[in-house]
Amino acid sequence: MKTSTIEVGELVSTLSAAGVERQLSILPGVHHADVNYVAGSATVHYDESLTTLEAIQQRVTDCGYHCRGELVPTHVCDPAGHRSAAGVHSGHAGHPANGIATEHGKASDTETKGATAPAKDATPRMGNTARTKGTTHRPPRTRPT
Repeated sequence: MKTSTIEVGELVSTLSAAGVERQLSILPGVHHADVNYVAGSATVHYDESLTTLEAIQQRVTDCGYHCRGELVPTHVCDPAGHRSAAGVHSGHAGHPANGIATEHGKASDTETKGATAPAKDATPRMGNTARTKGTTHRPPRTRPT
């Protein structure tokens, strides 16, 4: 079983997503398909020995939607560039991550300077305000002039 997420462009409603989902599900080897019209994608679980990614893409195109292929997140690094010993790839060799241990085992001074906890919002939230009898928490009404 393989799972692939592909682009399904120009879906306009849940009904169009359901139609594509139904068409993908009847392909031989497709175990399950989830189509998200908001994200414009379909996640398909299929058996590679019975169907191909190209056949799935063609079915999306046959339904009248654009399919540029498999979606790969842009934050995924190329595994060929990784250094296995240090756990980082060459793109991060010149700088340590903020607040994370460096090669020597402790965070550098520049990483920890100025690190403060975010300030708490002083605005009371609904349900946790202390109310006293006779006080209201509504702003005064103003009349249009």
